[in-house]
Amino acid sequence: MKEFVFRQEFTNAPSGLFVKMYARKPSQERRKMYKALVDTGLQITGISKRIVDEFSLEKVREVDMVDANGNTHKRPTFLVDLIIPGSPEEYSFISVEAPLSTATQGEDILLGMNILKRGSFSFENLGEKYVMTFKININ
Repeated sequence: MKEFVFRQEFTNAPSGLFVKMYARKPSQERRKMYKALVDTGLQITGISKRIVDEFSLEKVREVDMVDANGNTHKRPTFLVDLIIPGSPEEYSFISVEAPLSTATQGEDILLGMNILKRGSFSFENLGEKYVMTFKININ
């Protein structure tokens, strides 16, 4: 069985698990790199208004989202392809339905458990460095 592996090393303890990944409108070639925050406490991946605007994404529906304080808010959702860069290959999540989210640390993508649970995610303290790994089995 083939495996896609994304690995990122940090020399200092990170304040957040930030990665760079691509977004694009489904079924289109044009894509752009964005800052993403890996958030294991988030159930569903969210995207910024900047991504919605830059790709002219169309609203799919509105969903109820519960914030960290337990308050419920209606948020529009949009379909977007999210691509994790890799070498020699990259991995694409096609037509992800993502609600509009608000950046907390300058990110445009909040990578939640609906994506992370598709593979194996780990964060390790290896003494002088920290390593984040995301593995996905490919059939």
